[in-house]
Amino acid sequence: MSVIGYKFRADGSLIGFDVSMEGLESDLLPANDPAVAAVLLARERASAQRRTTVFANTIRERIASSKHYLQAARWSIQLASAQAVKAGAATAFDTAVLEREARNRELGESVEQLADKVIANSLIFASVGAAVDGIERATLDRVAACTEVAGFEAILTAAKAKALAEFLDIFTPFYGLEGAQARAAQFFSPGA
Repeated sequence: MSVIGYKFRADGSLIGFDVSMEGLESDLLPANDPAVAAVLLARERASAQRRTTVFANTIRERIASSKHYLQAARWSIQLASAQAVKAGAATAFDTAVLEREARNRELGESVEQLADKVIANSLIFASVGAAVDGIERATLDRVAACTEVAGFEAILTAAKAKALAEFLDIFTPFYGLEGAQARAAQFFSPGA
């Protein structure tokens, strides 16, 4: 239903009146009243800020939940070992750790091949995180600067579209376009 006007509550919040509340509309303030407009703008800004943060955190959680926390805790060690192998500076530890995993994966990978995969996966993980962090910051800045209630939805829609484009850009070199679309979908589907 369409709001026909507003009244302030004692706590300073607004209550909207629609046509079903006929007879109660005396002393209603219109939506374009400066005091009403300021409260509506602040309320919508706060909602847009929450939605931005929830969206970014949901993606972060989906990235992190793709691995058990103990696997994730080992990533930095595994990456350092892989980089050392690729640089020709591997210690016995670096080689042993990657060799053990490669052998137990039973995919016929060499230590070098596993090191390439570890580095690629780390690049993907870091790139996705960087994209999410940057998009969240820019979106929160745009939301803070927005002066029109109608502008918030466009800002959030643009942020989601940018995130999807970034994910496709990150994933496509590794998985091809179809694979990238499938991987990106897991971050943007509601129930994933």
